[in-house]
Amino acid sequence: MAGAVRIRDDVWKLSVGTLAAARTQPWDPVLDGYARGVEAMVARDDALTADSWLWAANTHNAPPGTPANPMWKQCAHHKRFFLPWHRGYLAWFEATIQTLIGDDDWALPYWDYSDPNNPNALKVPPEFKTDKRTVNGVLVDNPLFLSTQDRPGQPDPLDVDLLPAMTPRFFVRRPPATGFGGSDGPENRGGAVETQPHDFVHGDIGGGTGFMRTTTLAARDPIFWLHHANIDRLWEVWHKLPGSVELINQGGVPAATVTEWNSAAFAFGDPGAPVVYQMHQLADTTADPLRYRYRDTDLPPNVLAAVTARRQGGPMGLDEHTPRERRWDPLAATEGVDVGTDGAQRALQFDAGQLGLAGGVPSALVIELTGVRAAADCHNVYFVDVAARDGAPTHRAGRFSTFGLSGTPADEERDYVVDASAAIPALVADNWNGRGLVVAVSPDRESGGSSEGDDGIQIRQITVLSPR
Repeated sequence: MAGAVRIRDDVWKLSVGTLAAARTQPWDPVLDGYARGVEAMVARDDALTADSWLWAANTHNAPPGTPANPMWKQCAHHKRFFLPWHRGYLAWFEATIQTLIGDDDWALPYWDYSDPNNPNALKVPPEFKTDKRTVNGVLVDNPLFLSTQDRPGQPDPLDVDLLPAMTPRFFVRRPPATGFGGSDGPENRGGAVETQPHDFVHGDIGGGTGFMRTTTLAARDPIFWLHHANIDRLWEVWHKLPGSVELINQGGVPAATVTEWNSAAFAFGDPGAPVVYQMHQLADTTADPLRYRYRDTDLPPNVLAAVTARRQGGPMGLDEHTPRERRWDPLAATEGVDVGTDGAQRALQFDAGQLGLAGGVPSALVIELTGVRAAADCHNVYFVDVAARDGAPTHRAGRFSTFGLSGTPADEERDYVVDASAAIPALVADNWNGRGLVVAVSPDRESGGSSEGDDGIQIRQITVLSPR
């Protein structure tokens, strides 16, 4: 007989609210259970059993030199399976906590850092910021605490805007566009929700030194699991929006891709007796074996209105989502671009002969950066700016986060797409006629993602595209 459906709640709805209260007052049973569960997992680290904290973290990824284990280093980033793999990962972790604290009804909370009605939404909850808490009148160590060295930051308001993630109607789309969950193309470009807020929030919280800045350590931070619970929740938010189409329903997706999707399975825990989640078991969170739902899966009214307008054919560029895919023509490309190693901006001049826009100013403009590699363990934000010509004012086209690029293996590459359509009016005001363009890429040294000198990336190709 199936058990009752558990409710995953927003952590801020459960929080005692202040550092002083978190240190001295009883916690909500959900957060108390989480702390007890993490403590029990950490206590198993010496034996490194499948229910230990390091085992759970290493399942996501592990630092170089970590011994090989068939159940470790599984994280699926910038792949179509990013969302279902992490859903199974959270479910396995949640079940581990339930077993260790003896509570089958316990549910992992989520952190809604995009909540416009919560003035504290962007702050790390106090239960994760106090080094001590009071249990049965005794002050004890708090297993959810990390130092400011290991968790130095918090999300930036710009990085938790949900409009870019929720606008795509389709789960996957053909490059250069990306769907909500990924690309119907190379498996090295993330979906809209992975690009933002997922990647940016990792960098914001991790800063230049924290666990969350890199996939190899991220899951060692207890806040990681709440961040990913929120990303999983956003999949449910997107799914219930009118017009959203999951991969298996959208049509036009190659049969091999659909077959690969439907037959996927994800295994966690002890390799001798793994917990396996089949794709069909991950489709409905309220059914066995998951048995959970989120307290709130509604978009804020203003975001919902903006998403609806874009889906109905609002702004141009990659924001226009119609049943028929747009055709995009590559206008110009350059190869072999190094960025950031000396702090300098790299400006790429596409002249009239390269760009070749005989028809004048395009209706939309997309900049595609393919084959991006990191020179080192690099997790930073990069700006993409455009100008009408050399010496003309630059205009911000967009930004991207390199979370997940570790510099190893040597052939690790990612692709990023920036919709520069919003910059077209500013270019026209600079007397742009569509016959030349300057594209500049530079590291955001203020974001704190990497220290100066280790944020160098190599871009195999930068392509400027316009719709046919």
